[in-house]
Formats: sequence, C-alpha cells, structure tokens
Amino acid sequence: MKISGIIFDKDGTLLDFNEFWIPAAQCVIRRILSDYKIPVTDIHTEKALNSIGIIQNHVLPDGSFAWKTFLDMAIDMKPALEAMHAQAPVDTRDLEGKLTRYFDEESFAENKSIKGIGAARPVPHPCGKFLRAVPPSKSAPAEPPCAAEHRSAAA
Repeated sequence: MKISGIIFDKDGTLLDFNEFWIPAAQCVIRRILSDYKIPVTDIHTEKALNSIGIIQNHVLPDGSFAWKTFLDMAIDMKPALEAMHAQAPVDTRDLEGKLTRYFDEESFAENKSIKGIGAARPVPHPCGKFLRAVPPSKSAPAEPPCAAEHRSAAA
C-alpha cells in the first residue's frame, strides 16, 4: 500500500496537543503583539492567550483555541488587542489571516512532538529546528517558507 499523506488533527490523537500547540500559540501571539505594536510582555502575551481560551498553559475546552476557526479566534482576540492599545488598527479579517499564516508556519517549524515516520528524514530549518519530515523518495524543498525572512534579517 502506498501512503500519499497523513492527516493530523488537534485533538491529541497523534500528537501531544499541549506539548505541540501551546508553545506554537505562544510564538504566534508574540508575533501578533509585535505586528500591532503592542509591547511583547508576559502580561500582554497572557492576556492575548486568555482571549482565545489558553489559561496558565491549559486549553479551556470551550475556548476558541480548542475548537473554533481562525476567524472565530480573531473575533475573540480583537477586543483584547484593542484593550492593550494596539497602535495599528485591528481588522478581524487581517487578524484571521495572520493567525492562519503564523500557525501554519509554527506547525511546520516546531518539532517537539513530530518524529520521523519510517525512513523519513527531517529537513533542517535555518533556525536549527526541523521544517518537516521528507520521505526518502522525495527531494527536500529548495527553500523553506521562511527563507526570505531569514535573508532579510541577516541583511
């Protein structure tokens, strides 16, 4: 049987939910705070995490992070960002796009709970993290999605 892909969901069936998603959420929140010119402090990070249902590193089962869409998360987070005096306007659809993009990037960048499958090999990430596992029959991508970001940071 040839396996063409694997589907992961957030419920902890295949990955340790908390070990994988809470650090990813913390990274995403810090990026969003920075985008809206809100000081990236522990207090602001905690307030933003609380707004989506992450309280003291625990995910509330009825919080938006546990089961809602990125749009719902943006709707829940917008008032918290505005209360922290965001210096840039908080547009719900723009925030949804940031959440979608940043969580996508973090899910590929973090390797805490993802192990190689069979003979798959990890593709190194420029930051020292693993981007993803690549089967031996496939070649690694020429550049990871964040390569441009790393080039501009180095310039």
